[in-house]
Amino acid sequence: MPAVGETIAKTTSKIKKIIVACDSGMGSSAMGASVLKNILKKSGYADISVEHSSANQIAPDADLVITLDSLIERAKLAGGSDSISYLPVNNFLKEDDYKPAIDFIASRNQATATKTEVDDPDDLVPTKNEAKVLPKENIKLHQHFRTPEEAIEAAGQVLASNGFVDTTYIDDMLKRNEDLSVYVGNHVAVPHGLETSDPKIKKSGLSVLQVPEGVEFGPDEIAYVIIGIAGKSDTHLEMLTKISLVLMDEANVEKIRSAESEEEIMAVLNIS
Repeated sequence: MPAVGETIAKTTSKIKKIIVACDSGMGSSAMGASVLKNILKKSGYADISVEHSSANQIAPDADLVITLDSLIERAKLAGGSDSISYLPVNNFLKEDDYKPAIDFIASRNQATATKTEVDDPDDLVPTKNEAKVLPKENIKLHQHFRTPEEAIEAAGQVLASNGFVDTTYIDDMLKRNEDLSVYVGNHVAVPHGLETSDPKIKKSGLSVLQVPEGVEFGPDEIAYVIIGIAGKSDTHLEMLTKISLVLMDEANVEKIRSAESEEEIMAVLNIS
């Protein structure tokens, strides 16, 4: 029986290009694309191109689109091609959630599997870029929030106070969560703006909020780590890629949850 929202194209050609899509293309899809690239390498499909985008901007040459179930119909309209297949994912950070996609790829690309080494977060981002995108003062410990809205506002306020965004960007972060939850799985939420938010972003930056008691974004969706994202010209993507690979492992999320200093969190995220 097909999964909810699943749409499989009638073609049987090999999968050469995959799009991981989210609502704005700024946060969760970028993290999901990083996770998927590593899974493909481990599974022997490193030759497959993986990109991220908004569900409103699907490249017509894509062979497979992976997105939230609620965005599949929007992505289909944007893709505009009967040769593209679509599969849902509920957790952008959890490796097991990509198993149906890997099984589907295996059915199309049987003869191409050659396993390669996965990415090491230590080797991905220059130190000078880390300091610009996620400075120590953007990390906040022992935060307490009653609602997701409080958590999103706090993540945005850190970015605004430290010169990354205008305060009006926070309204866009809240609107983004109203339209589609910013919870991405593995007890992590990534609030960010809309596709139209770029003029409100002064420079790319991330904020990391530790919430030891958690904040509930939905049933069984408790976030202990909040990552606020302001992405301008994709200069945040290297840092976000690194963080994604770290947070694939829920043990690392727990380390951040229990950390007692910004330095401990930076160590978990491999930021020097």
